[in-house]
Amino acid sequence: MLTKAPSQPTDPHLIWGRRRDRIGRQFQARSAIVDHLISAWAKPGATGVDVSGGAGRWLTTLAPHFSQFTHLDLSADALNVARTEHPDLSHVEYGFVDLLNLRADSAGRRWDVAFCLDTLLYHGNFVETALRNIRAVLRPGGIAIIDLPMQFRASISQRIKGPRYRGPERKFSPKAAHGLIGEAGYICLATAYQYSELSVPIHRTLLRYGATALVPWPSTWMYLVLRAIEQQ
Repeated sequence: MLTKAPSQPTDPHLIWGRRRDRIGRQFQARSAIVDHLISAWAKPGATGVDVSGGAGRWLTTLAPHFSQFTHLDLSADALNVARTEHPDLSHVEYGFVDLLNLRADSAGRRWDVAFCLDTLLYHGNFVETALRNIRAVLRPGGIAIIDLPMQFRASISQRIKGPRYRGPERKFSPKAAHGLIGEAGYICLATAYQYSELSVPIHRTLLRYGATALVPWPSTWMYLVLRAIEQQ
């Protein structure tokens, strides 16, 4: 049970996740995982929405899978960057969202697939509130694809870096993550993990054989495909 309403953890003028932040092996591996989960779980003709899209870091991974895609964020400045940097994605619409007060839009519109990436990592009750609210924008039978930072890997990084460590405010063990999504009213349909040391081809091979979830402990990110329990 939530003890109090959480406060907004980010500055509404923050511009995070620019196009240039897609460069690098680690993000390409993460992108390959999300791409695989979309291909495996999103139905043909599905509509998609990113409820924490920032300045568009994930746009070219997500939007091409959908004929209709909506990119939302708290920051008008970040939305402007995303729109400006992706003129080729003409089927994407942009709009404001507050994850702490998330509702179906004014027309009552909902989506088949909702994404929340690089966001569920703040202290307090933010994560719990955001997860519960995401259910409001899912159509019956829809899915949410989220990621969570892993506790074991973060603890190693913190020991090595000491005061220089600037990792996520909250981290999760696999057990805690599954407990969290259950309390938020979801069942987990699929799980995958990203390992910082492994290349994109190795991640794709592991995904093909369903093997990324076999050894979760050294992973950096955990990816979950969720469906609201009442939508079964």
